[in-house]
Amino acid sequence: MKPFIHKFKTKNHNYIYDVNTNQFIKVNSVIYDIIEDWGSLTMQDIISKWRNKYEIKEIKNAFEFLRLFSIKGYFSTHRPKNLWRPNFDNDFKEILDSKINILILNITEKCNLRCKYCVYSGTYYYERTHSNYSMEWNTIEKSLKFYLSNKFFKSDNKYISFYGGEPLLELEKIKNIIEYICKNFKNKCYFSMTINGTLLNEEIIKFLIKNSFFLTISLDGPKSVHDKYRVAKDGSPTFEKIIKNLSLIKKLDSKYYQNNVNFSITIAPNVSPIEIDEFFESFEFAREKDLQVNYVIPFDTKFFEIFGNYDLKHYKEIEELREKYIKDRIKNKQPSPFRKALFDKILVAIHKRKIGIMGNIAPANGICIPGERRLFVSVRGKFYPCERMGEFESFCIGDIEKGLDIEKIKNLVENYITNSEKECLNCWAIRLCDLCYVNTKSGAGINFERKKEWCNGHKNFLNTSFITYATIMESNPNAFDFVKNVKIM
Repeated sequence: MKPFIHKFKTKNHNYIYDVNTNQFIKVNSVIYDIIEDWGSLTMQDIISKWRNKYEIKEIKNAFEFLRLFSIKGYFSTHRPKNLWRPNFDNDFKEILDSKINILILNITEKCNLRCKYCVYSGTYYYERTHSNYSMEWNTIEKSLKFYLSNKFFKSDNKYISFYGGEPLLELEKIKNIIEYICKNFKNKCYFSMTINGTLLNEEIIKFLIKNSFFLTISLDGPKSVHDKYRVAKDGSPTFEKIIKNLSLIKKLDSKYYQNNVNFSITIAPNVSPIEIDEFFESFEFAREKDLQVNYVIPFDTKFFEIFGNYDLKHYKEIEELREKYIKDRIKNKQPSPFRKALFDKILVAIHKRKIGIMGNIAPANGICIPGERRLFVSVRGKFYPCERMGEFESFCIGDIEKGLDIEKIKNLVENYITNSEKECLNCWAIRLCDLCYVNTKSGAGINFERKKEWCNGHKNFLNTSFITYATIMESNPNAFDFVKNVKIM
């Protein structure tokens, strides 16, 4: 069996990522070439195979290097035996109930915009479309009681997020929810919502400030980019309205704006990533802001047939931005907000990876115990692991009447692990993989062939990220010292 490794190159050096130790080892070209034969061929066989390319002495030196490192646990052929499984004992439901971090209420399916790439736009074959349906008060009340009055909760702090549609279309219900919580529960609640930013006015903003709402506002870049896809029902542009409202928030409370307002960007086809970067680098309202970057979901959609796909120009511009990011980090210079959003998350995860020998139990990718981190409640009162899953029966884990369905949760976890184990246990990306249940979404159900498509993309992404990370560290070993106080979400 071959060593459990992955090889990659920067412009200047060769590297081996050793999966079992989670370490990067810089090596010469001889070691880089013969490593795949280590453990399966004898030294004489390796010499015979490579003697036309390298001197025998070079091969012997490389062999000795590998021998010495293998004594320390490197370049092992060991693969884990199983993926981690939660312990579904009799107390599991009580433990799960005590750990729900955030309740997400899908307060409405109504939206005042018709963004062309939205999963609810009608271009996705199996997703719901915009409707006039909103969460009824009975559903809201039962959801809040389930989350806030559960006797097993260990923390006094609660987190409630509003989702849509456009949540601000149900502002009165949101006000009633906050009033209801203050009247009936002692818990300290933190509120958040993702909004399109077009409905804000002075009265609404003051309400949001008063209740310390954390806001994520969708803004895709400059006017020419943003208005290409993010339009009102009648097709009219939305950029100017959002900018006006951002100015109003900042005017009413600049500290609130700085601490509580962030942006979400969707990078769609036929727009320029460089233009987006230049906009957010000079945009006065985005200074020192965290940006979330998303791409248009690529599967089960006719979107790309209608609007075109990502082209060579797009990928060239992303690489230009990567080169700028690399130069920034080498010089200990703060990258632009957009470049940080594109590259920081994975590179921080690589830098903070846990160093040490991997045992027989490996992490099950990025999966959670459904309902533990987040609990998404649909307008009809059904429970799902998070807002990205889609409201499909395959992912439903309970409802407001019966609470969490432990059997459905167990089945979802077990199905994922059982169908992933064979591929994952032999995959070099296993220790840095963040794929989860959402990557099995295909049609209206679960399909693990779809996950394999995501796997291939993730491995390509991770390989490129390894190269980026190593390139930076070659020139500036202290480039990621800022990570010491960074938490990976």
